[in-house]
Amino acid sequence: NFSPITGWSTGCQLMALNFQTSDAARRLNDGRFRQNGNCGYVLKPPTLSDSPSETMKLSIKVLCGSCLPKPKGSKKGECIDPYV
Repeated sequence: NFSPITGWSTGCQLMALNFQTSDAARRLNDGRFRQNGNCGYVLKPPTLSDSPSETMKLSIKVLCGSCLPKPKGSKKGECIDPYV
């Protein structure tokens, strides 16, 4: 397992760990969530949870999609004609 501390310190909300391996990273993860009664959720520190002072505009370009549902009301055909 990689150390989850790097992700936590940069504000990651999810860190993937192999729970079949009992190593230092897993013990760090267990200790981190024991401070909140083992509920699996810890609030970010104020330095990471403050809203940014500048507004940022992001553009996202979708390159492909899979497992998309059929459009509402469409019942014919087995294949999905994806629209994004």
